[in-house]
Amino acid sequence: AGRSVQLGVSRETLTCWEYSSVMLGAGDDDLCESRDVAGGSGGKGNLTVLSAFFGDLDDPENRRDITMEVQAMLLEAIAAQGPGCSVEVPAVTRLWGDPARFRVKRLSVTYEHRWLSDEEQQALEALEHRVTAKAQTALDLDQLVARLGEALRPAAGASAAAEQAAGSDSD
Repeated sequence: AGRSVQLGVSRETLTCWEYSSVMLGAGDDDLCESRDVAGGSGGKGNLTVLSAFFGDLDDPENRRDITMEVQAMLLEAIAAQGPGCSVEVPAVTRLWGDPARFRVKRLSVTYEHRWLSDEEQQALEALEHRVTAKAQTALDLDQLVARLGEALRPAAGASAAAEQAAGSDSD
């Protein structure tokens, strides 16, 4: 039973068309705080490129896996720029070749940013475990869930009504 969302980790996929670029780290002030930023031991500020592709993203035969190259660009930028760095990854055939000849190409980069230190991560996971254990042993858990559902029902109904009204206004 693996967890699909890890506490203290943000995952994002950035895409752009050929001849433009994506910016890793833009707006993440602590992105390059640690020497472990690009796949090290997992300290705070750790950024890891999970996947990067260039070409026709919908056709695996006509795209190139550039994950290792993008990770290397990140490591070089961190070594050169230090804390607070950002990395521009251009979508150009000059760098990545032409895996989709005579087709419009795109760049896609998926990365994870660990924004908690290992110690903070462990403390948060321990707290989550305690809260889950308490909730599961609560004698009135079923009643509490039913009350929560009743409290949320009017808000959900109002939201659905607003969406329906907005949809009929645009017709």
